[in-house]
Amino acid sequence: MSNWKPLRMFISHSRLDKREINTIQKFLPPRSIIPYVSETTFTGRHLLDKIKKEMINCGAFLLLWTGHTADVEKMMNYHTNHRNNEPKTRDIINFELGLASFLNIPIFVIKRDSTLPWYVSSLTTYEVINGDSLEDALNKIDFSEFQDNITVEFPPRSSFKHGKRKSDNELVMKDGLIEFPEDYPIKKGCTGTIHFEISNRMKFLVRDFRLYLDIPNQLVIDFDEGDVGRGSQKNDIFWMRKTPSNRDGYYRIKLIYPSLPAEETIALELAIRDIKTKRSEELGNIFCSIQADNIIRREKEIELRIRPAESLKSG
Repeated sequence: MSNWKPLRMFISHSRLDKREINTIQKFLPPRSIIPYVSETTFTGRHLLDKIKKEMINCGAFLLLWTGHTADVEKMMNYHTNHRNNEPKTRDIINFELGLASFLNIPIFVIKRDSTLPWYVSSLTTYEVINGDSLEDALNKIDFSEFQDNITVEFPPRSSFKHGKRKSDNELVMKDGLIEFPEDYPIKKGCTGTIHFEISNRMKFLVRDFRLYLDIPNQLVIDFDEGDVGRGSQKNDIFWMRKTPSNRDGYYRIKLIYPSLPAEETIALELAIRDIKTKRSEELGNIFCSIQADNIIRREKEIELRIRPAESLKSG
C-alpha cells in the first residue's frame, strides 16, 4: 500500500443508494481510508471540474454498481421529478469512470446488480467484486493496490551504495527505510548517497510542485543549493535550498518545480556526509511531504536506522 497519508478513495455511485454509501463511509475510515462522495464533498465550482480535482487526489476509484445505477428509466424519472437540468447519474458515472481510467487510478467495481455494462468490466483494473453483503464485498478490496498520481520514492537499487566499492552496503533497504552502519562514514570521503525519484503518473503536467524534506539535525547532508538547477531530464528547472523546519530538532530541504512534466520520473540525490549519533533512537526519521496546484498536501515518513557495522558487511 502507498504509505502516503492521507489515503483517499473516490466513490462513484447513485445518490439513491444512501444506505450503501453510509455503509462505505463507516467501513473505510477505520482502515485509514478517506472516502470522497460527491454530494457530501463537492462545493463551489462546476461539477466536472470538482470531480476532476477530487479524483486527482485519490489513490483508488470505487464504482458501486446497483439496481439504481443500472435502471436508466428509474434514474430518468428521479431527475425529471427533481431538476430537469441536472446531469443524469449514468452520465456522471461514465465520466467518472473514464476520468479514473485516464488518470491511471486503480479501479474497483462492486457489483450489486447483474446488468453490468461490458465497458465497465473492460475498464476495471481488477476483477469485479461480488459478495453476499456489501461489507463482504468491501472486505475483498485489495488496499495494497492503492497508488498516488504524484509521489516521491526512495527505492533500493544496486547503484544506491554506501561509498564506491562494490562490497559496500546499500543505504536504502526499501522505500521507507534507510539504514546506516554505526561507524558511518567508514572512511574520510567515502560517504553514501540517498537517491530519490519524483514521479508524475498523470498525462498532463503539474504546476507549482513543492517537495519538503524535514531532516533531523543529526544527519549532515550535502547538496547543491541554488535558485536554478538541472535534474535528470534535459529541460528540468527547479530550485532547492535549506530552510528552517517547524519540527524541533530538524531542518528542511525545500524543492520547487514550476512545472512537473507529465508521465515522467525525475531522479535526484542527497549526499550523506556524516551522522552525529550512533543510536537510532537519537537519530529520528525523515518526513517527506508534497503539494502542488490542485494537489492536496500529503506526507509520509522515512524510517532511519543505525545498525552495527559488522551486521551490514558483505561476505
